[in-house]
Amino acid sequence: MVKNQKSPILWFISLFIRLFLLLLLSLQCVALVCEFVYGYIPLPPKQINEYFASHPLEDLRIEAKNYQLRLDGKVEAQDLALFKEANQKPLIKAESALLHWGMRGSERGLRLVGCIISGGTLYQPAIYSPDGMHRPLLNNIAIDLEFEDDSVRANAICAKLDNWILRGTVDIAVNRFQTNTLEDTDLLDSFYKLASRIQKQQADHNYLTNPTVTFNLQRTTAEAAHLELHISSPEIKSEQIGSDRVSIDLSLRLQGDQVLLAEPALITGQNVRMPAYGVTAEEASCSIRPDEIHRLLQKQLPRIKFCAQRLMLAEYTLEYPTFEVTGSSPERLEVCGSTSLYGCVSRIKATYFPEEQRSEIATSGELHPNRIIELLPASILKNLPLLDFLDALDYSAKVRLNKNEKLEYIGFTLQTNRVKAGDVHFDHIQAKGEHYKGIIKVPNLEVYRNDEYAKASIKIDTQEHTAHILANGRIQPKEYGSLLPTWWGHIFKDFTFHSKALTQANFAINSAYLRQAGTRFYGVVKLNDATYSKVPLEKATVQVNGNPLHIQLDISQVQSTEGSFAGTIDLTRRQDGIPSLLALHLDVETELSIDATRHLVGELLYKRTVGDFTFTGRPKIQLDGSSYFSGRYPEFKGKSNFSFYADSAGSLEYNHAPLEYLTLNGYSDDRVTQLRNISFGYAQGLGNGSVDITSRPGRAGFACVEVNLIEADGQSAIQNLPALDQIEDDFQTPEEARSGSSAGGDSGLLDAQLHACGPLDDPYRFTGEGRFSIRDRDLGTIQLLGPLSILLQGTVLGFTSFELNKMSAEFLVQDGIAEFTELLVNGPITRIEANGSMALESHALDMRVAVQLFGNSTDRNNPITRITDIISPLSTFLRFDLSGTLEKQRWRSIFDPRKLLPGI
Repeated sequence: MVKNQKSPILWFISLFIRLFLLLLLSLQCVALVCEFVYGYIPLPPKQINEYFASHPLEDLRIEAKNYQLRLDGKVEAQDLALFKEANQKPLIKAESALLHWGMRGSERGLRLVGCIISGGTLYQPAIYSPDGMHRPLLNNIAIDLEFEDDSVRANAICAKLDNWILRGTVDIAVNRFQTNTLEDTDLLDSFYKLASRIQKQQADHNYLTNPTVTFNLQRTTAEAAHLELHISSPEIKSEQIGSDRVSIDLSLRLQGDQVLLAEPALITGQNVRMPAYGVTAEEASCSIRPDEIHRLLQKQLPRIKFCAQRLMLAEYTLEYPTFEVTGSSPERLEVCGSTSLYGCVSRIKATYFPEEQRSEIATSGELHPNRIIELLPASILKNLPLLDFLDALDYSAKVRLNKNEKLEYIGFTLQTNRVKAGDVHFDHIQAKGEHYKGIIKVPNLEVYRNDEYAKASIKIDTQEHTAHILANGRIQPKEYGSLLPTWWGHIFKDFTFHSKALTQANFAINSAYLRQAGTRFYGVVKLNDATYSKVPLEKATVQVNGNPLHIQLDISQVQSTEGSFAGTIDLTRRQDGIPSLLALHLDVETELSIDATRHLVGELLYKRTVGDFTFTGRPKIQLDGSSYFSGRYPEFKGKSNFSFYADSAGSLEYNHAPLEYLTLNGYSDDRVTQLRNISFGYAQGLGNGSVDITSRPGRAGFACVEVNLIEADGQSAIQNLPALDQIEDDFQTPEEARSGSSAGGDSGLLDAQLHACGPLDDPYRFTGEGRFSIRDRDLGTIQLLGPLSILLQGTVLGFTSFELNKMSAEFLVQDGIAEFTELLVNGPITRIEANGSMALESHALDMRVAVQLFGNSTDRNNPITRITDIISPLSTFLRFDLSGTLEKQRWRSIFDPRKLLPGI
């Protein structure tokens, strides 16, 4: 049998395969040993570096000192460097990198599809570096790169730049943007130019503390890329501004060396502070328009939209403010927007001129004054009434600020409803005014409540500290006392205004308000249906002028159911903090009822002047004097004084004695009351006199009276004296007594004079002198002469022969006794002479009377005279002692007191 021999070629092939398998097995064994011993398979770095040099990644080449193949098929490169084209200095150096090979797209063979770099440093080429040196740009870089056919994607990038931490992703499309005129270096060039610009700005804008930057870079066109940036920082610090938890969101378009905002930039801060301006904002944010970023990079203010949850400006808190800041030109800065202050919305528009350092602000909206009032200093609040605004305040204002933010001008309009000031409620308040160069003008201030209204024009000079006010309205004046200065309350203190009657008031006020007495005011008040000191006034006009320490009221055109009065009332107070008045001065003329007069001048003054008189009509009284309130000011005790004139304008009574009329002048103070030029009518006669009354501490007053009465009706005069009420029937003739009627026709004339002094509480203790005379043809028949009248009527010759028609007497008054030094009763023939005394209170008599039946017959040729000579011894027996009282006279003959007079 023939042996089958193999072909040498086949044997050689078989041997080669076996050797290859053996070698492969050996390598696998070595690899397994390395895997088990080292955990990786070392790879030759030279060959791999040469491979990367011959197969660059988009003009990027990789070099590493060591390569290690891991069990998962990825290659770990140590001390890796990434170079751009033929540059000898790397762009990136890393401690290690993990390379992942795989199939990319339709390409055959293994390709680098991923790379993870850690512990790396990104270098900035010298051409882009600000100082021209190749130096590190980013440290501690960690990058997860993914390579595809037409793009390079960094799924995660972490790096550190000084104290900045960067995190982000990059997606760069390459092949699909390549053109004949575009180089792939444009994007990288843009990146380094941006980095160079940031480095240059970093010294001037390094305000962030440990910021973190999150970004996303995508190439959008062959010439441009889109960069999304989110920068966050725990704090931002600068000389002008500070903030907590700051974040900045930017959407940038990179094109060549240009950086453009694709969308508005958004900057937020949790607690933004601007100490130089006293501004604090909570949860603030602002956005910058895309076309304004270049102004920010040039240190110019761009157009900014600002909003916040809360903005604290000085003492004020703005809720949800929204503003837009516009730097339309280098010469001006504009701000417009709205805000909520304590729940009320306001609109604001402001313009700032940097070169001139001045501002213009226009604002309008609503404010809630109650919250603003709470912020006012205590020094201001203590001078204000308690204010309560039930509705918001509608306002508009224009403000100009000059250099150093000093107020140059402000114009404003205000209006609100339902305001409570103290105890006063207002339905509506509106005002319009301005402040310019230290002068505040409010030409129109209007206040309404119910049917009342008040309008005012105000001008205040804050430099001269003066104020000028014109005001008018129809009001209830006393209801505003708690809101106005104390002098307003003094003016209307004694006035009472009825609820439905309104008072027309016009006032002009000039004030140097730093001095209390520096205020001067003038006003006209027209009253309707009011009272003054309880005197009803249907209508009246009051002119007011003065200052807080001296107020003058000129009252005129009075219409009253109680009469009329006019005059001037002056109110004076001291600048000592005591609210009460120092003095009251009156210069008035009245023609009022008694009660109204008493209320007007006061009870004390009325008693001092005409209090002892009872008027039946409306007396005319002129009063001029001052009353001091010594209770508050004891040093003025006893200084009050008044001069007065009174005209009864009709009949009256004085201590129940009827007077037909009375006029007098007087003076009264705390020590003395003097009545002068007294003129009165009494019993159809004419009277005059004077009275002086002196007060004595602890005792009754002391009075001196001088009275003259001429040609009064004798019978009426005597009968109307209250002290003789019990004996007035004794002044009647027997016929009058029997008929019960008064005498008709001529009843005699009385002339009297009296000058006496004594205590007011006991008129019977007066001391003085006086005289009187009565001329009456029936004098001898009146019952005043008692039994003597009966005696004369029973004589043989008859009464008519012994007619008495004149009585005269002089007397002294002392200790309640009237001492008659000489009392004469005369007739054509008969003469009666008497002297003695009478007790004023008891009317007790102690007199001696001599009757001369023919004592006045002097014609010697008269037959009566011859009869007188015959019977003259009879006169010796007509001498009597008169005792008893005026009511019960006891006549006794000094020779035989038992038999001569009937009725004895």
